[in-house]
Amino acid sequence: MTIRELQNQLMELKKTSASNSVAAALMSLQQELTKPKQVFDPYKALAGLESLVDLARDQADARTKRFSTILRQCRPLMGNAQFRSILVKLVGNKEDVEVAKAIQKSLRQTAPSSRPWG
Repeated sequence: MTIRELQNQLMELKKTSASNSVAAALMSLQQELTKPKQVFDPYKALAGLESLVDLARDQADARTKRFSTILRQCRPLMGNAQFRSILVKLVGNKEDVEVAKAIQKSLRQTAPSSRPWG
């Protein structure tokens, strides 16, 4: 084998390893949560969360207990209209969490009679 072939094999192994990491699973879940409301699939998000928990457990990640608790507590909320916003607050990246909190705060401050839809 040449050095080039070995480098290519190493790159393939790194790609495979990265795709099976907790960080990759978390990023994938975060991407699912940022999809527009019309195309957001709560079942896919729940499956992503289950996959995240499984990978964290398999890799003995320090966040395993946290992810397991999120899964256990959010599973019954899947039919709830706020399911996505709850997950964003719990597993979203810092920017997503800040935006979600700002939106929730604005909605709480807006009186129901002044909302254009209600």
